[in-house]
Amino acid sequence: MIPTADEWTIIFSKNNYSWGSFFYKEKEDALRTKVKPNTGNLQDWLSYSFNHPQPNSVIAILKWEKIEVPFKIEVDVHEIVYGNMHKELDGVAGFFWQGHNQAATYCIENNIHLDQASVWIDKSITIQKTFTNLSTKANLLDKQGKASEAAIFRKEALTLADENQLNTYGYLLMGQKKMNEALDIFKLNVKKYPESWNVYDSLAEALENSGNKKEAIKNYKIALTIAPENQQERIRNTIKKLGGS
Repeated sequence: MIPTADEWTIIFSKNNYSWGSFFYKEKEDALRTKVKPNTGNLQDWLSYSFNHPQPNSVIAILKWEKIEVPFKIEVDVHEIVYGNMHKELDGVAGFFWQGHNQAATYCIENNIHLDQASVWIDKSITIQKTFTNLSTKANLLDKQGKASEAAIFRKEALTLADENQLNTYGYLLMGQKKMNEALDIFKLNVKKYPESWNVYDSLAEALENSGNKKEAIKNYKIALTIAPENQQERIRNTIKKLGGS
């Protein structure tokens, strides 16, 4: 850093191995930037802090005595992650469906490089079809405005889903206020796993949220008969709250 009364020059060097500034060479500069120093509270020691973190940036502040020197560090997080995913998938991760699915999901959720996301998710499905990657493919098609194609993949995904995946998907739909679709998923889970207390409990919760207290109580009571002991008091209290006995 080059300090003056009104302005500091901050130098970032490509040299990360020399001792201090004794061997400084300007030709090794990676970046120079000028910032305005501020007056702060007295501090006897030199410190650096990182303030006001944002998804793509943070404010670094040098503090010493009554001087504060802030500078902003900003990076393109999505592009860095995108580049790293390419490298990861050229290694061991590239042999398995999970890595390609995760990379595609990241692109879809952040609306970047959807063409590459399509390549990755197709590769994942080629390696092994699962509820997860077929659902990711459906989400990508939805984002591309291909709702009818998305529905085909989503329907196939449901045939591969286990109890927990169906349950999670049902709650996702419920969180999106798609109550009729959520109820269909919870009912499917009951049909596929009738020995599980949790499927009745989840269906009951969805029925309760949709205003159907009678059916909610009915399913809570079924859940209660097979639920583990640590869940029974909660279910009883819920039944009582809904007016059941």
